[in-house]
Amino acid sequence: MKKILFTLALLISFSQSIYSQKFDGFTHIAIYDIDYQSGVDVYELTPLIIDLFEKKGFETLRIDKDYNPYDGYLPNNLCQVLFLEVYHSTYVTGSMSLEFSDCNEKPFTKFSDSGIKNLSVTPKHGFRGKMKSLLKKVKKKIGRKYKFNSSRTPILQN
Repeated sequence: MKKILFTLALLISFSQSIYSQKFDGFTHIAIYDIDYQSGVDVYELTPLIIDLFEKKGFETLRIDKDYNPYDGYLPNNLCQVLFLEVYHSTYVTGSMSLEFSDCNEKPFTKFSDSGIKNLSVTPKHGFRGKMKSLLKKVKKKIGRKYKFNSSRTPILQN
């Protein structure tokens, strides 16, 4: 029984280390503006994203569609930056996704969820709840111990 529990614990530990290394080649998370007709990030989703990644040890910055940063800076090696774009549908259908891409504009990973659980809440509350749910998935994927590993950084392809 002890051998089975030890083996199970070892497998869980190993699988967590594999997932946590998924983000290890990056030092920065660049978040594209979430644009609406009524303004930028009207549901205040970006601060939730920034909070998670800064707690994990990443530098974060907001950028426009032309890669111009509003705050912070882009490092000299753009391949250390993971670019994040947030997509979501209307409040009624409630689907949302976080799509990450690397310096080659190659899709890196995607997290998605659909359906608002409580339609009686405001759109802002519903979308922020959806974002928190997605960020829990991202947090799990990063793992408990993030540490930058330059050997995992992609190489810029022309």
